[in-house]
Amino acid sequence: MLNVKLRIMKKRNLLKLLFTAVAIFAVGFANAQPYVPYNEMSASSADGITDSLVVDTDPVPYYVEPDPVLNNLSAAYDPSQPNSGQGITSTFDWSGTAAEISLTEPSAGAEAPYRTVTSSTEGTHAISVKEVSENGCGDAAANTQDITFIPTPEYTISTTEYEVCDGNSASIVIAGITAGLNNGGRYYFLLDSEKAMYDAADNKINGTDIYNHTDTIIALNTGVGDLTATGSVNLIDNKTFYANEHDSKKRITKHIYTIKGLNHHISRKGAFITLKNNTEPQLDVSTYNETTGEYNMDEGLYAWYDADGSKAADVNTTTQEITVTVYPTPTTGTIHFVPNNYEL
Repeated sequence: MLNVKLRIMKKRNLLKLLFTAVAIFAVGFANAQPYVPYNEMSASSADGITDSLVVDTDPVPYYVEPDPVLNNLSAAYDPSQPNSGQGITSTFDWSGTAAEISLTEPSAGAEAPYRTVTSSTEGTHAISVKEVSENGCGDAAANTQDITFIPTPEYTISTTEYEVCDGNSASIVIAGITAGLNNGGRYYFLLDSEKAMYDAADNKINGTDIYNHTDTIIALNTGVGDLTATGSVNLIDNKTFYANEHDSKKRITKHIYTIKGLNHHISRKGAFITLKNNTEPQLDVSTYNETTGEYNMDEGLYAWYDADGSKAADVNTTTQEITVTVYPTPTTGTIHFVPNNYEL
């Protein structure tokens, strides 16, 4: 009987030890999990992939995960809070390529594992960070990340006037985009679009405004390869244009597109902090819907660039206009002649 009790006690003790080990492992595993500021910061210096920004971008965040053995960060890192309030006891020494890169500390202080980065100089520059423990023990080697700063995007428009017969198709062409991208691009063009009817003397017919959309965004994806100034892309691809009817007659109809700015997926990294809650627009990258004309988003969240690559302080100041004039198909009149019974 005593031997049975001892065997039961041994099993219970073994089970306790097993559960304790599982619990310790679970806690240790949980403490080792990454708690980056924003889930979308999924790339890391360990991936060996290219990191790019545009020059003079709005500040873009960078973050290093504190050592889980020496720190007890138990929730997503908050750049607005000091290390001490988040279980971080280490400090972090950041540096960048001298005079070529700007590292800005968060409001929480200089010892944070977080910086925002900008540069006004094109080329590949490096940022480095080294963790120093509470007892003053520093990592032997800093962790380094190269950042390639590319020029701001530019675009060229060669054709600003298109003439189309009623029911025919045309593509609105951007003659070239220079962006410094080597894997294609995801571009947003910001524009106003207007449609109205005109008489033969090129005067707008009163009361014939069909629509007037402001701050429409057209999204375009280009293929692999650098899209240079010698390439072209269709802003609106193979669209069928129609003349509208007024007073029971088809009239000359104009589509006027006022381009106000351009950006792409790399330049939009400058809006990451603003858009960290995934408020970016969901855009159809294949078609343009002229009926609705607008997307549910605030275009002011992004930086936009003029045709020459300068950042647009006001997107309504420097614009480029493209007009598509749609002519009704004429109805050929009857032939008139002198009748045989006309008396000379």
